[in-house]
Amino acid sequence: MSFYINTNIASLNAQMYLQQTSASQQQTISQVTSGLRIVSSGDDAAGLAIANGYRSNEAVLTQGILNANNGLSQLQIVDGGMSNISQLLDQARTLATESASGTFTGDRTVLNQQFQGIVQEINRQAQSIGLNTGGQFAQNLSVFIGGGTAFGSNTAVQNGSISINLTNATVDAKSLGLQGVQAVGVAGTDIGTGSPNSSVSSIITNSANTATEAQAGYTVFNFYGPGFSDLSGSGKISVSVNLNGVTDANSLVTAINSAIQAEGNSGSQQATAFKNAGIVAGLNVDSTGKTQLTFSSSTSAFQVQAGDAVSNALMGNLQSGTSTSAGAATTGAAAVTANGSTAETGVTLTIDGHTTAAFNIAANATVSNILTDVQTAISGVAALAGYTASLNSSGELVISSPNTTAPTVSASGDTGNLLGVSSTTAGVVNNSFNSQGANQSVTSANSDVYSFTAVGSGNTQTIGITALDSTGGAHALTVNLTNSNASTLADAVTAINTALQQSNDPTLQSMVAVEQVNNAGTAVGVRFLSSAATFKINIGAAPSNQGLYDNSTGSPVQGEVESSTVYGTGSTANIGNITSAQNAVAALGTSVTLLGRAQAAVGQGENELNYASNLAQSQLTNFSAAEARIRDADLAQASANLTKEQIQLQAGVAALAQANSAPQAILALLKG
Repeated sequence: MSFYINTNIASLNAQMYLQQTSASQQQTISQVTSGLRIVSSGDDAAGLAIANGYRSNEAVLTQGILNANNGLSQLQIVDGGMSNISQLLDQARTLATESASGTFTGDRTVLNQQFQGIVQEINRQAQSIGLNTGGQFAQNLSVFIGGGTAFGSNTAVQNGSISINLTNATVDAKSLGLQGVQAVGVAGTDIGTGSPNSSVSSIITNSANTATEAQAGYTVFNFYGPGFSDLSGSGKISVSVNLNGVTDANSLVTAINSAIQAEGNSGSQQATAFKNAGIVAGLNVDSTGKTQLTFSSSTSAFQVQAGDAVSNALMGNLQSGTSTSAGAATTGAAAVTANGSTAETGVTLTIDGHTTAAFNIAANATVSNILTDVQTAISGVAALAGYTASLNSSGELVISSPNTTAPTVSASGDTGNLLGVSSTTAGVVNNSFNSQGANQSVTSANSDVYSFTAVGSGNTQTIGITALDSTGGAHALTVNLTNSNASTLADAVTAINTALQQSNDPTLQSMVAVEQVNNAGTAVGVRFLSSAATFKINIGAAPSNQGLYDNSTGSPVQGEVESSTVYGTGSTANIGNITSAQNAVAALGTSVTLLGRAQAAVGQGENELNYASNLAQSQLTNFSAAEARIRDADLAQASANLTKEQIQLQAGVAALAQANSAPQAILALLKG
């Protein structure tokens, strides 16, 4: 055994172990007092990194559960509002059923006022809960809850979010089919019983009208709209209405709706699109009590055109009931000249296929004498009862008919053409009626249509269409018009509609291009219609202004962008008469179904939030447990360690004292 004074090895070892024991005791005391196994990163750097990741996930999930609960609360508020709307529909249907009864003897005007008040309240409540068209919650809502992991092309954020699609869960009157777009007959006309000369019965029995029918006893209405104006069919839906048994406006509406239903069930792709448009015939009674025929849809913009003189007159496009010679078309009447020295003998008039007895015009007869001769001849034909001859302010002969179309007139034996009558035709006026309440294209100066010139060989015009959906998102489409698809106006319209439907974009598919037809039955240009989307049309420049162009200022203009505007006020269901009340009962039945679908979407959202919240709560619990296993201290073990370290510390101090006293023993060797 060696003895040293300068270096006390035993003391140094005792100090080292005592320092280690002290450090361990301090760490154990920190664990016991904090409850954490990892007090500083040096305790377990790798474990701390894992534990911090768990803690961050816990923070996300904690807020995510709050997000889910907040979303669930909002959907419950919406659900309660929809229950109120359901009760309003019940009240509206009760009123409609009451008005639809033929034995009702009360005032339908009062019932209709109550009905309209309910419709407006439905709109107000839908807006209050954010499920009106374009409303706050009428969109695809994303609720971030957390707990997701990246997989494939989806990020962790995407997989940690719940999608609640309420885009099609709107419950305002328009969405429920109680308000929509409507094509209305000519304002101020009357096809009711108040005007016998233009009543339904007089229109459908008038020989000049019925002569234009393609099939005797049937009148035709042509419809154009999204999906039933494209290349897959004839470019239109022709509805042939059986007039057998039609006696008044109400029976006419019934016959038209039966024909519409039959055409919609015919099985073609176009027919299905037409059926889905839900177009329904009805009647409008204006403030003066005059009745007009209407066509309404809650979903699709459309155009209706008369297919013959009968349907044209039923839409209120009534001619003045006068006819004059073709040679006097610029003045609208035929000149009657005073007779010279020569008499006219054996003169006859043929009016609407009925020929008068021959009459003579005396030599030197005055204009008044000639007018008397004409009227006498007309009065002698029983079939021409109600027809009259008169002079206008210019001294021109006007022959008037009690019917709704201008009579056809020809003269024979009038060698001097004293009557100014050669031959005339009533013609068929195919006015086109666009659905009001829809968005339609306009030109810069007024509401004229876009004019058209055939696109020549080798030339191209680019038409840009941009439509906005209910959330403001833009949907764009480009259509190139060339000689192969736009050599005629009809071809250009077909090309545009085909491109819209083949886009497979619901926003663009709600649009349709239609030919606008003037009162002469001539297609004069193109309009764009949409019930759902506001849109812009970019008319591209082309050589020699070929293709579509704005002609509203009198000269062709291309290279401009025009926005759509809402045309008219659209339609609202009403119960002011028995026919409209019956239609309202059916419409409200559909409304109940549509509301049920919207409630199902909200209910599905509530369930998904509950499911997601339960999962997030489970994940939060397990993340917390995983973090605890890494970060938290085992206090039982720490207490045992602390006892051990206290004993070691006491022993170390005693050992150090002994080690420090050992060198003193060497002094004994120095005693002499």
